[in-house]
Amino acid sequence: MDYIPVHLFKVGTGLNASSMKLVSCNWVLDLIEHIALVSAKH
Repeated sequence: MDYIPVHLFKVGTGLNASSMKLVSCNWVLDLIEHIALVSAKH
């Protein structure tokens, strides 16, 4: 019985880690785009 919750927990944390990486990648891309736009205006 212990195997199933532990397995689901590992899958859940893996998904959370993946989504956090995606969010951080999107944040970095947004930041770079923002800097490019600001520097283009100046």
